[in-house]
Amino acid sequence: GMVGLDAKPVQVDGSASLRPIDGDGSPAEAPIGPAGLHFAAVYPGRYRLQVWVNSGFVRRHYLDSVWLGERDITTDEFEVAPGLAPLRVRLKSGGGRVSGTVHDRDGGIVVLVPKDERQRLPAFVATAFFQGSLFQVENVRPGDYYAVAVKGTFNHRWMSDSVHGARLLSGARTVQVGDT
Repeated sequence: GMVGLDAKPVQVDGSASLRPIDGDGSPAEAPIGPAGLHFAAVYPGRYRLQVWVNSGFVRRHYLDSVWLGERDITTDEFEVAPGLAPLRVRLKSGGGRVSGTVHDRDGGIVVLVPKDERQRLPAFVATAFFQGSLFQVENVRPGDYYAVAVKGTFNHRWMSDSVHGARLLSGARTVQVGDT
C-alpha cells in the first residue's frame, strides 16, 4: 500500500496491522517504510486494518482515511484474497485545534476520544501533555469527541475495554472539532 500526506507521497514513522475479524490467529504487522506498506504473508479472510503513525509530541498530521481501491475502509472490515487492490493511507495536516483550561489539575494528559465507537482506535484518539491548567491539541481529525484530563498515564488500549472506557469517559466533556 501507499501512504500520502495532503495527497502527496510521504515517508512517515509508523506501522499497520491486519487484524482478523474472527479473532483467530495473530494480526499481520507491517512497518511503514520508504515504499509504503507491505505485508509479507497474509492468509485469505476478513480483516480490519489499523494504522499507527508516530507524530511525536507535536501532532503534525492526522489519519484521514484508508482506501482499498475505490472503497473507504477506514473503520470497516474487508476481504483479503489474491489480487487485492493496493491500500492507500491518507494523512492530512491542517486539522482542528482544541484548547482550554482543566480545573482542579496541575498538569497531566488531555485525551480526545471519538464519540463514534468504531473510531476508538489509537489512530483516532488525540492526546496532549499539559502543565498547569492550560492545554492545546493540534491537528485533530474533524469530528465529535469526548475530552477528558487524566493524571499519570494513558494507554490507548484502555478504550477497547468497555468497562475502563466507560469509567474514563463518565466525567468527560463533549467537543466538536472542525477543519482549521
